[in-house]
Amino acid sequence: SYSSAAAGTVEPGDSRKSAPAANEVILHVYDLMDTSLLRVANGMFYRLGTGAFHVGIEVYGWEWSYGLTPGRNGTGVFVTAPKVERDGLRQSIPLGQTVLSLLQVQVLITQLRRDWLGEQYDPLRRNCGHFCKALAHNLQVTPVPGWVVSLAEAGSSVRGVVEKLNKAGNLFGAAVAVAAWRLGSQEAIQL
Repeated sequence: SYSSAAAGTVEPGDSRKSAPAANEVILHVYDLMDTSLLRVANGMFYRLGTGAFHVGIEVYGWEWSYGLTPGRNGTGVFVTAPKVERDGLRQSIPLGQTVLSLLQVQVLITQLRRDWLGEQYDPLRRNCGHFCKALAHNLQVTPVPGWVVSLAEAGSSVRGVVEKLNKAGNLFGAAVAVAAWRLGSQEAIQL
């Protein structure tokens, strides 16, 4: 449950083996979907410094991540036991030890849960990789490697250019309509 996870307690029968130091921060990288095609593609993309990944950060014995919550208001931040809830684990990357106490991490997670709403999820601009970058920064550990979010950020850049071109096209269309109207063709103002 969230309350036991937030408190950092371990439920009876928890199958986690020798856990890292409590304040050790570990980034777990998973293939976005556990399909053989994506595993092969991510293997090739990884060599190029990119890929389609889901990520979570483990700290104080729990793995935190972020995702879309369709049809529900509220946080998109969720917690799981490390490396248990998802298949397709690609690798785990130690990011160092946080200087924050368990209580400070609980306060941080509470704030992030307010700031990272599920309905604000965007696969290119606000996803689990971006959340983990923010969490790692706030935990004061080594940043999340750039290749984890490089594919999403490249997609976001392309989307941004397309949006700017569309906006410029609309502005151009508006300028043409106004110019036509000024020349006496009032029918031209149909944007």
